[in-house]
Amino acid sequence: MAPLSAPPTTEALSKAAGEEAGKKYEVNIAHNRTAVLFALNDRINVYLESSDKPVAVLRFGGQYSGALWLGGDLVGEFRKDPSGSFVVVEIENGFKRSAPLTGADPIKYLLDLL
Repeated sequence: MAPLSAPPTTEALSKAAGEEAGKKYEVNIAHNRTAVLFALNDRINVYLESSDKPVAVLRFGGQYSGALWLGGDLVGEFRKDPSGSFVVVEIENGFKRSAPLTGADPIKYLLDLL
């Protein structure tokens, strides 16, 4: 499988998780690294080239909402707003930041943290 230059959208991953559990996407990320996105029924596991365990997880709470985990730590929540774009609320040291990120795709946000 050839790596994608950009990750699929969270909306596309949500559909894949619901319809095609087990689908994999290979994506180029920063610093010439590759991540593998593995769609399961309720989440997307993110693996780096040499990891046996997911280094990050996008967990769906609904079709267009959920939580973002990095290395076992909750780093954000996301939801789709009425305009159709996603809103990411960052979580730092267990607290939500007061200014949410509007128009940020959750999976891209998570991959950028890697």
